[in-house]
Order: sequence, then C-alpha cells, then structure tokens
Amino acid sequence: MGDQSSMDNFETVKNALEKIESEMQGLRNANDDLRRTVQSLKENQQILPQGSASGGDEDGDKDNNMASKTRSDKFTKFLSLETYRKDVKRVPGVGDKLAEELKAAKYTEAIDLIEKFILLNGDKKKFIEWLDSNKGKVPMNADQKDEIYEAIEERITMCISK
Repeated sequence: MGDQSSMDNFETVKNALEKIESEMQGLRNANDDLRRTVQSLKENQQILPQGSASGGDEDGDKDNNMASKTRSDKFTKFLSLETYRKDVKRVPGVGDKLAEELKAAKYTEAIDLIEKFILLNGDKKKFIEWLDSNKGKVPMNADQKDEIYEAIEERITMCISK
C-alpha cells in the first residue's frame, strides 16, 4: 500500500515536472520568436536606435527637472528589470491614470504593450495612434507618447542583443 502511494506521488511529481518543462520550452520558443521578429524589424529599418525621451513626468506634465529625473530613473529601471509580466504602470510614460485606462482595455502588463508594438511592426505612427485610441480621457503630450514608444523599442532591442 505504501509503495502505491509512493508511486502515485512520483507520478504526480513527474507530471508536474513535464508540464513545467513544456511551459519553459514554450517560453523559450516565444522568446526566440520575439528575437526573430525584432531582428527582422531592425533589418527592415522599422526599428531605429533612438535615445531616451526627455522632459515631463509619467503623467505627461513638464513641471520641473525633478519630473525629468524621475522619468529617467523609471526608464532605466524598465530597461534593467525583467519587465514582461510586470504592471503596465512600470512602462516609462505610463502613469496611474493611463495605466487604469490601459487596464480597462485589457492591457495590464508591460508585455501587452510590447506585443502590440510587435503586431504593429514597430511602426511609431501606428503605435502612437493605437495609444491615442486606448488612453480614454487621459491627456498625453508628444513627449510622453515618445517615451512609451522608445522605452518599448529599446527594451525589445536589448532582448535581441542578449
């Protein structure tokens, strides 16, 4: 009887490990697909290297130099963290109000914006238009839109250069 229980536990653990391995392989494949897509976009010059945006805080205000510093810090953190499954609010340029609107539109994590960027082939104009259509009544200035675009673009570029 004890042997059967041990065998059942062994099978349960074995099945769990197989499932984890399968999910890991799926993540590896998705990462490879992302790298190929970004590389293709770069080769077609649809993604061009750009510096980080300047001016304004994450809600689009240009009140003072502290706001710019905060935004730069947020931009740097976004690039240095594994941000894919992090709250959309972690994307530079996305403040509390915009995050609420994006979440209402089912864009809850940074990866959701990254995926939209890729689906739009990294086209800045299309991405900004899409952003405008999903921001609700939240005011956004050009610097804020540029910052969101550039942060995602740079994050993708970092992924393929690893």
